[in-house]
Amino acid sequence: MDDFVHLMKSIVSGLNVVGLPYNPAEPNACLAAENLRQELKKQGIKLIEMPVYASSDVLQVAEAFADKGVDAFAVSADNTVYVAFDSMAKIAGERHIPLFVTEPSLLYLKPDFRSI
Repeated sequence: MDDFVHLMKSIVSGLNVVGLPYNPAEPNACLAAENLRQELKKQGIKLIEMPVYASSDVLQVAEAFADKGVDAFAVSADNTVYVAFDSMAKIAGERHIPLFVTEPSLLYLKPDFRSI
């Protein structure tokens, strides 16, 4: 996680606040959030966390982070957020907020519900 935070800092100068949506009902999401929380704290970066219990929550949470003025979004190992990753990317693009993913390879495993 140290390398991940250093990457964020190298891309976003003056990185002070990161927004992290995660589903507290997912053990993997909780572990990833805790790891990121600890590393950001060590590096003096504030983390704002908001719970998402369903993929339909992600757009609203992304908008709330943007309204709070986060410098970047982070998405950790969280299946709920991955399902609605397009919502995060939409707000990131509209608001010009960098979007970082701790496990980018998992984005390719996102189910395509349009094909069902």
